[in-house]
Amino acid sequence: MNAPLTLSTGFVPSLEAIPLLAATRSVGAPWRMHPCPSYGRIIRHLLTGELAAGLIPWELGVTELVTKPGQKGQWSVPLVVHACPMELVLTPKAMKTVYPPRNRKASSESKRLVFGIEARCSLTRYQILTWQLQVAGKLLDPPAFKVLPMELLRKGLEAGTIDGMVAPTPWGMQAAAEGSGKIDPGFEPGKYAQEVVLFCQRDLAETFAAPLAAMPELLQAQHERLAEESEFMKEAVAMGELGTPRCDPAQLRQSARLHLYRVPQRDFQPDQAWIERELKLLTERVPLGEGLFDLDEMTEQLAPPCGVAR
Repeated sequence: MNAPLTLSTGFVPSLEAIPLLAATRSVGAPWRMHPCPSYGRIIRHLLTGELAAGLIPWELGVTELVTKPGQKGQWSVPLVVHACPMELVLTPKAMKTVYPPRNRKASSESKRLVFGIEARCSLTRYQILTWQLQVAGKLLDPPAFKVLPMELLRKGLEAGTIDGMVAPTPWGMQAAAEGSGKIDPGFEPGKYAQEVVLFCQRDLAETFAAPLAAMPELLQAQHERLAEESEFMKEAVAMGELGTPRCDPAQLRQSARLHLYRVPQRDFQPDQAWIERELKLLTERVPLGEGLFDLDEMTEQLAPPCGVAR
């Protein structure tokens, strides 16, 4: 007997995944949510077929998934989630380098910070460059970058092999609680904010068109429910019970107070116009190289078969 089809969906346990987790728990089958320690792990599982869908940053889905060999026409984007709240975490030493005490004498010594990022095309790279230019100007050399999976970024902070990282909340809060980093409260992603979207195997998006089409309305209902602290904590605990990596429920609640309710929620189903516009923006923000994809062709391929005009 064949097992029933399910939308096995990978996600990084963090604040932006809470509404989707709550919505899929409310509807049950066909959703199966699988926690993963990094966006890179989700992408690898999507490429190998271990996952049918993944909640990942838009630019990583395009550059690390749909443009890979053999993936042409395999994926659609049935859901866009609000911009992912991010935290910049620096080691205590790096924090002093960026924000030296007022009585410290200026030094002519070269200073270069090393940051961990998940992929070379990640918008976190440009968030860091913009932030450093704003806060340090010419006091620091251009930063260096190491490409590491997210689960190793925190270990890199602990070991001192990187000076900082940008990660979805509350990963930064957890690093700060463990003593390996300090959050820069003045950091803002600005125009490089990451839009987190659901990439789904196209054939399954067609099979499950009805539940996917209903998801934006369900997410709106969950946003309203999660405004109640007791309801939010139910989902935070449920996220932890799914397995590792675990987010501390209290830190998830703190991050929700900071980010979930003050930021407009933009969960919706994209259409071809939205996808075309975002692809054009991506080519402006990330140097993808000539001929990486045909704009019209990719727009048509990524448009969700379950899409409803917004």
